[in-house]
Amino acid sequence: MKMLGVLSGFIDAVGWESGVLEVWLKNGTGYRYQGVTEEQYRSLFVSSDFGRNFNRLSDLLLSEIVTG
Repeated sequence: MKMLGVLSGFIDAVGWESGVLEVWLKNGTGYRYQGVTEEQYRSLFVSSDFGRNFNRLSDLLLSEIVTG
C-alpha cells in the first residue's frame, strides 16, 4: 500500500487500497480500517484540516492496531 505523508499534528501518513485505510500516527502507532470506500478516503483531503476530517471518519469505523 502506498503511504502518503500528511500535514497533521498527530497523523504521520495514510494509505488506501482495496477498501482498507491504514493510518500511522506520529507516535508510531498504526491503525487499519476495513470497508472504507475510495470516496471516504478522498474526503480526508477535502479541506486543510486533515486531522478533523479523519476524526469524523474514524468515529464511523472500527479499527485494528497494526504492528510493523
